[in-house]
Order: sequence, then C-alpha cells, then structure tokens
Amino acid sequence: RINLSWSKSSLVVNSPIQANEIRLATKDSDLAQDRITDWLFISFPYDLKVNEIDAEGNLFVVRYYDGEKRALEGPTSSWKQLGKDETMRANQGYIFKTNASSNRSAASFNTDVSSMSALFNRSAVTIPLQKHESVAMPDANWNLIGNPFPCYFRTKSLFEEGGLDGTITVWDSNIQNYQYYTQDDDAYIEPLTAFFVQHNQATSVTFHPEGRAAKLPEGTTRSASALRSGDGRQVLNLVLSNDSLSDKTRIVFNEAAKAGYELGLDASKFRSMNPNAPAFYSIDADNQQLAINERPWDNGVVRLGCNFGVKGEYSIALQEAVEQDLILVDKVTGAQTNLKEQAYRFSAEVGESNDRFELRSGNPTGMEEMAGFQWQVRGGQLFLTGLPTNARVIVHDTMGRTVCDRTVSDELSGLALPQAGVYYLTIRTQQATRTERIMVKE
Repeated sequence: RINLSWSKSSLVVNSPIQANEIRLATKDSDLAQDRITDWLFISFPYDLKVNEIDAEGNLFVVRYYDGEKRALEGPTSSWKQLGKDETMRANQGYIFKTNASSNRSAASFNTDVSSMSALFNRSAVTIPLQKHESVAMPDANWNLIGNPFPCYFRTKSLFEEGGLDGTITVWDSNIQNYQYYTQDDDAYIEPLTAFFVQHNQATSVTFHPEGRAAKLPEGTTRSASALRSGDGRQVLNLVLSNDSLSDKTRIVFNEAAKAGYELGLDASKFRSMNPNAPAFYSIDADNQQLAINERPWDNGVVRLGCNFGVKGEYSIALQEAVEQDLILVDKVTGAQTNLKEQAYRFSAEVGESNDRFELRSGNPTGMEEMAGFQWQVRGGQLFLTGLPTNARVIVHDTMGRTVCDRTVSDELSGLALPQAGVYYLTIRTQQATRTERIMVKE
C-alpha cells in the first residue's frame, strides 16, 4: 500500500515497484482556508475520469487550457471546463478547485491500481506539443502539460536534453504569482504539477529520468534562478515587491535578438490569481506586456509597467549584482536610481501604471555638472546651497504630488516639507538634471 500527497511527496523510482493499493490525494494544507481561492495546477501520468475524483463531499471544478482558442481569440477565453463524464488525459495539464470552507478538506485522485502504476515509471516520458498558429505571436503555440513524475524535475534538463525550444510558465503558490523559465534558469518543477509551455518549432518535449530529484538541492528553492550572461547576452532580473508579495520581470539584452516578440525567447505576462499581488513587466514597441523580453540594446531605454494590487510602499531592485550602471527613472517623481547600487522605494495607488518607469543604461545625468550643490534637512525644512544659475527646483512626494516647483539660483532656505517621510528633489538646468532622495524624520 502506497500513499502519496499532492505536490508534497517526492518519489524517485529506480527499481520495479508493485502495490496492492495506491492513494494519491491532496494534503489539508493544499486546500487551506486562507488559500481556498487558489487553483491547483495538476497533471497525472494516467487517464482519470472527472467522476473518479473524491473531494470528500465538496463541490469541485476541473478546467483545461484551450491553446487553439487562445491562438484565434487571445488569452481571455482560453479556459474550458470538463464535464463530470469527461476524462483528464495522461500528462496533460488541468486546474482544480473546490468550494472547501475549512482547512480540513482534501481530495483523492484515484483510479484502478494498474493505471496508477504509471506513478512508478522510471523511463523517459515524451509529451507531444500542439502547434497553434496565430497572427499575434504572443498567442501562438501554448500548451498546458505536466511533470509526469511524482518528484521534482529540473527545468534545465527539458532544454538541454528534452528538446524544448520555448519558455515555461508555472504557478508558484508560495509567492502567489507565476514563475517564468528559459534556458537561463536552473529551477525545479514540483511533482505532478501542470505548467505552460510556449514553444517555437518543437513537436514534443522529453522528460528524461536523469532530470528527476527526490528533493530540492541544498540551498536552492524550486524557483531558483541562475543568472547566466555571456555570448553577447546580458540577463537582468528585476523584482517589484511590497512587505508581503513580489513579482519579477526579466530583460535580456542581445544584439542578435529582434525588437518584436520571438517564440522561444520572449514570454507573455500572466496576471496572478491573487488580486492583491503586484504584476511587473516590460512593454515592447507593440505595447505587449512581457515577463521575459529578449531584445537588442537599441536606444538603451526599456519601458516598465506595474499593476498594484494594494495601495502602499513598494521597491524595485535587481535580483543579482551587476557590473554596469542601470538607471531606473521614475517619471512621476523625477527620481533616478542606479539599481547597481541600491533599490528604489516609492509609494503607489491601486491600479495599472504603464508610463511611470523606464530602465536606462549609463549614468544618472547631471552628477558631475552639479558637484558643488548640497542639501540639508533641519527641523522639517529643506535647505539648498550651491544651486546652478537659474536652476529649477522640484520636490515630489512618493505619490508623485508636487510640493515645490520654482526657479532659483545659489540658495534656497527653509523650504517647509509637509510631513515626515520620503521626498524626491530634482534640480534641472539647461545642461543637466539631478535627483536626490531625501528623508524627513519625525
């Protein structure tokens, strides 16, 4: 008799196994009360009828992803519901959800022992990939498939030995957001978990048994990402976060890449199922929102977009250290921050913001030209000295509200700041612009 819990047990089989009884089920924590709005991304190595699922008396729903529908009509109507007499096919991906109202609920995904013996497979598994042509490249060739093994599986194996020539998108319940993987990553997919693949020309992907792992390697997580720059490619991972949730976007500068969307390199942005989670993405020339954007340097300016699920304080930072200067420009506050040196912190209201941030290469403008300029805060007032002739002084709060906008020269004394907090001071002349982050304490 063998019991396996959903996405928590990990079983690597290297020798023949037989069982008289097999039970595959969720654990209580998978359907905990604080996550009953989550969908489980599931896949089985055997066929399973929907009416063979036991949700312990709770109502439940199973859906599949219609890649052809997305190719023709876009992503808004791609999910389709399975009826109770329909069958979930082996190695295809589905999402599952119950109306469980307590964290003591569970669900069993059982069928006959002979079919469930596929859980003990120790041979390579090849999964066909469907081609779905589309006039819009971001909507082409989407497949929802699954990890066919009841153990962790290394994504690098899918690219290096498995023949995958696309991008992977997988839901991560720990961060309440999606993770995106390419050949640049060394990450792990959880046991029997469904994930999206958008391929280029591949007709299948093979899961070789060498890619299996009974547990995550020490010091890594299932979403670990290794920065791999080289051969003319510069890989940058940017993280947007508040005090509880985060999201990531990737920009790859590659002179051999195209400015437009390329299958196998770029990845469309998926929004979190948690409405409070932030979304972070770059925006290409066609206004596509991308989680991964491989592009030439071009003019060295990348538009960044955000969707804020809650009002509050946020930060934007590089996930890994870099050698070059990368300037994040906040066009609302005027702030310029070198992400090579520090994160940028700001405030935001709920909603989408696609025209606020830009990432630029090079140095912040105006640092050398205003070498004699100094500022100081005393008693809630701002004092400026060494201002260039006819300098324009602009002060914003972190919401982008203007506190001061005036033209002065040499000195500005006793500018009152409304309250304690962070402000952004911008000094502009015809030759240069300089922005400073200032703190007013209680």
